[in-house]
Amino acid sequence: MAGGREAVSASHITALRFLLFYLLFAICSTHAAVPVLDSLYPAGGQAGTTLTVTTSGKLDPWPVKVWTDTPGLIFTPEKAANTFTVKIAGDLAPGVHQVRFYNDDGASSVRAFLVGTVPEIAEKEPNDSFKQAQVIEKLPVIINGRLDKSGDVDSYAVKLEAGKWLVAAVDGYGLGSPIDPFLHLLDADGHRLAFANDTANFDPLLAWKVAKSGTYILQIAAFVHPPAADIRFAGSASSVYRLTITEGPYVGHTFPSGARRVQKTVVQLIGWNLPAETAELDLTAETTADHFDYRAPGAGKPVQLPLGGDPEVTEKEPNNKPAEAQKVTPPCVVNGRIQPAGDVDRFSFAAKKDERFEFRVRSIELGFLLDTVLAVEDSTGSRLARNEMRGESITDPKLSWTAPSDGTFIVSVADLEHRGGPDYVYRLEISHPEPDYTATIDNQSYRLEVGKTVEMKLNLNRLNGYKGKLAADIKGLPAGVSVKGDDLADKGGEVKLVLTAAEDAAPFSGPIQVVIVPAPGKDGKSRIASFVLKDKDAPGDLLLNETTNAWLTVNAMLVPEEKKKKKK
Repeated sequence: MAGGREAVSASHITALRFLLFYLLFAICSTHAAVPVLDSLYPAGGQAGTTLTVTTSGKLDPWPVKVWTDTPGLIFTPEKAANTFTVKIAGDLAPGVHQVRFYNDDGASSVRAFLVGTVPEIAEKEPNDSFKQAQVIEKLPVIINGRLDKSGDVDSYAVKLEAGKWLVAAVDGYGLGSPIDPFLHLLDADGHRLAFANDTANFDPLLAWKVAKSGTYILQIAAFVHPPAADIRFAGSASSVYRLTITEGPYVGHTFPSGARRVQKTVVQLIGWNLPAETAELDLTAETTADHFDYRAPGAGKPVQLPLGGDPEVTEKEPNNKPAEAQKVTPPCVVNGRIQPAGDVDRFSFAAKKDERFEFRVRSIELGFLLDTVLAVEDSTGSRLARNEMRGESITDPKLSWTAPSDGTFIVSVADLEHRGGPDYVYRLEISHPEPDYTATIDNQSYRLEVGKTVEMKLNLNRLNGYKGKLAADIKGLPAGVSVKGDDLADKGGEVKLVLTAAEDAAPFSGPIQVVIVPAPGKDGKSRIASFVLKDKDAPGDLLLNETTNAWLTVNAMLVPEEKKKKKK
């Protein structure tokens, strides 16, 4: 009997040890929740200020760590969950910056944070009715607001001076908020004077000339996006917006809307309340940049001008008829406008038999309204090739074409619906196809446990017969993490790269970049593969369409006993 009791006692002890080990293993191998960031509020701030930012989403356990794309933007977690003190350096460049939250187990999606140059204030409720409108004491101003409940309407009262233009612009959809916003302008008695909804994306811009000095009411509301079955005003914790209001200078765009690198150029300023009609841009230092941010006067956002290396040509009327076609010499970039409604712009060029050309229009991607019809014609106007983007166009057309014979040909640009006006601006690039390539990755963050692997899919798009040998170099990989995978030297399409963490790899959280490098001595430049944040079927651009800053998390999750078992 005594032996039986000893056996039972030993069995219990063994079970207890097993249970303790199991609990220890569970504790050691528990994953924290990967941060989920739905919105930042406010979603930006003025350079040189310090503010409090709250978030919607799940940031457990608290506090989380924060990465930004610049040392001039510092997020410090507060004791209260989902709350940060944000310090913005006085010399931080205005525009869009990237923010990401992370912990030991992973990282959130990257979000846009806007830095501006004019004073900013916060929305104050209640302000649903025009009779409850929040009084705005001074312009220009950026109001950080949130449509935080279903049916929400935010109202703001502003005093305006006769003869000036009121300009009000919203960033909401562009921030990634799930809204399709619109603006109403009312008089002090609540009568509607003006309305604005979509521009190049779903965010509105309202410009209205003030006929009589007095107090006016701006109201913002929104429908949910993507659209829901029930039609009502949207509201949620993530329905964040930034409303710019000014009766001072506001530059909407320039004409030409782009320029040639390494030279000085004069552009016409298009906007409201402008002190000058033109501006001289010094691009002599822009040797490799693909765009130039013009810091326009006033409250507007920086105007981004694409840069190229080919000669720039300005469209000249009349050029509607084939016999009036403006002569150009490829390669070149033509800056034009479809104005007035029904306008057709034609450009003639000489070609040799079997000479290849590529025609590309940029309008929608630059924020303009042209729904382009792009065509190639013979010298009499008979159509040889055509491309157009119908309906809610989300990309501009391009057309590859080979000359059937020696002769003079015409490329034409028009609007699909025969519309036109000062905002129907385009850049027509006429070139000979050059071999090139682009690269994207399948995710913006990757999680890797020690002793294991994770697969990264790289999409390599070789354009116009690019045959150069390529290689991938991942910058920022920590010690103990290696990369192998498909040889992409001569490959296109999907390429698999495999990241492996050694058994003794230390925990790591940080940004990485996938750099595609041409073979030494070969033509072409290195490119950083990007992750596309914007849905390919979504209309219009976001303020942050893509990022080249991917994220890697390495977890040392296995307890020592389990590591020993794996080695055996």
